[in-house]
Amino acid sequence: MVDADGELDLTDRRIEIVANPGARGGSALGASHYIPAPGKLFPHDPSVGDIKQQELADCYLLAGVIAILARDGGPKAIAGLMKQKDGRVVVRLYDTGGSPRYVSVEKTFRKNSEKHNGGAIWATLLEKAYAAAGFVEENKHAEGKTTGPVVTGYAKLQFGRPETALKVLLGGDADYKRFDMGRFEQVQGNAGFLFLLLWTLDDTDRLQQSSVAAVIDQIFGGDGALWIAFVLWRTEYVKGQWETLLDAFGDIKDKKDATARRKALRLEDLEAFFERYSLGQATIARIMAFVEAKQLLPGRRGSGKYSALQVRTFERIQDALNAGKPVAVSTTKEVGKKSTGKGKSGGEALSKGLAGNHAYGVIGVRVDTDGLRWVRIRNPWGEMGREYIRTGNKLKAKEIASGEFDLELNDLTKRFESMSVSGVRIQEDLNQYL
Repeated sequence: MVDADGELDLTDRRIEIVANPGARGGSALGASHYIPAPGKLFPHDPSVGDIKQQELADCYLLAGVIAILARDGGPKAIAGLMKQKDGRVVVRLYDTGGSPRYVSVEKTFRKNSEKHNGGAIWATLLEKAYAAAGFVEENKHAEGKTTGPVVTGYAKLQFGRPETALKVLLGGDADYKRFDMGRFEQVQGNAGFLFLLLWTLDDTDRLQQSSVAAVIDQIFGGDGALWIAFVLWRTEYVKGQWETLLDAFGDIKDKKDATARRKALRLEDLEAFFERYSLGQATIARIMAFVEAKQLLPGRRGSGKYSALQVRTFERIQDALNAGKPVAVSTTKEVGKKSTGKGKSGGEALSKGLAGNHAYGVIGVRVDTDGLRWVRIRNPWGEMGREYIRTGNKLKAKEIASGEFDLELNDLTKRFESMSVSGVRIQEDLNQYL
């Protein structure tokens, strides 16, 4: 059990008294806008269920808190961030230089309960301290913009990145990795390079003979006749259609040149392309066997077939969690072809239980007996998630009420754009919190 007043050590600490944060861009909130926060800071051990984001669009911060709580020792770490003292609450946050700062906020809530976290007292006051501390996300512009007025107070919490919040909450560094989704998912390795050579090699060029031999050997199993059949089929028209196919997949941009959503090129799409333009079945079979064996493309959701990039993404998340590092993931602007509504905190585009431009805390990962890979995540709203209905080897997504759910890896890399990982190991480094 954690101490009901928090476990932050205030011995010989310089405490900074900060005023109640304003609502937007320096507009202060007077005492009439706040009401006392009754009870103990931690009437029970902090848990992910204490996080219930409402109208304030600070999912990135609350997803970071969820990510901390989900690790072994996380509740103790959160209790070690805060201390109730003399009718106020002291919170340790880190400035941009990585130095700890101790800020004291009045133990009050905003009167409009929809304007702050709707869960436990401690979570609401942590949110308040983050908004009130002038050194936190200083010089921030509205909604991710790089110009315009600097925002302060609660307006400062409107939109951000989880890695920023993790640095402020835990100190140390935090890593941001974008999920790669190019026109063809893997060209770095030799296998991807060989596949792309299929479309450019000229077997009459003496300088390319070693590459032609490698393609025949590795892709066509040494059958030169299949290579010849492919070259005869690979007309200028077919190559043009191939480029058109590639252009239809990958990151889809919106009018402001930001990633709106993604369309993943799958094994099924590649095979359908070959069949549509009448490549011989024996040749198709050889190429598809090579692409699948080398994990150059994923299969459809539910197939259990993943690209090498997807597997690496999963393993990065798994390794970080095993090391006790908090992890959060963030969606693209749109998470489906059609929006089914708007989110309550930032007008997020909703689709089958997922929200666009939204951050989620990662709870864990697993691989099931069918080889499907799952990442368990939690919505800071405390509600709304996704589950699947299986039909054969297909998974059909639907919305569910629960905010904690398992996301299949194909969905993660298609509908999420990045992961944020703290450099701090919660369990091993727990002494820094006490």
